[in-house]
Amino acid sequence: MCADESRDHIFIECPFSKALWRRMLQKLSSTRLTFHSWMQLLNWPSTTPVRPLRILRSVAVQEIVYNLWAEKNNRIFKNKVLTTSELFKIVDRQVRNTISAHKTRKHFKNLM
Repeated sequence: MCADESRDHIFIECPFSKALWRRMLQKLSSTRLTFHSWMQLLNWPSTTPVRPLRILRSVAVQEIVYNLWAEKNNRIFKNKVLTTSELFKIVDRQVRNTISAHKTRKHFKNLM
C-alpha cells in the first residue's frame, strides 16, 4: 500500500486496492468494472435490480473497505504485511461467514 492517506487513494486508486477489487469483481462476475470514485463504489451495490445480488455486493464492499483500512493500520503500527491474495482470502471468508450467519433470512438463502 502507498503512503497517500486520501480516502479515494486508500480504497480505490492504490494498486493494492485495485488488485483486491479486481479479484472480488471477477468472483462476482462483474464485467470489466473499475471504480473511479468513492460515490461510484458506494452506488455499485444498488446498480442491480436483484435484491440478493445487491446484498452480496453491499457485504463485499463493507468487507473490502474494512479490511483495506485494517491492512493499512497493520502495516503502519504493527509492521505486518499481507499480500493481495492473503487479504482476498480473508475478505472472501468474511463475506461467506456473513452470508452463512444470515442464511435463514429470505434474501440471503440463495447467496451460498
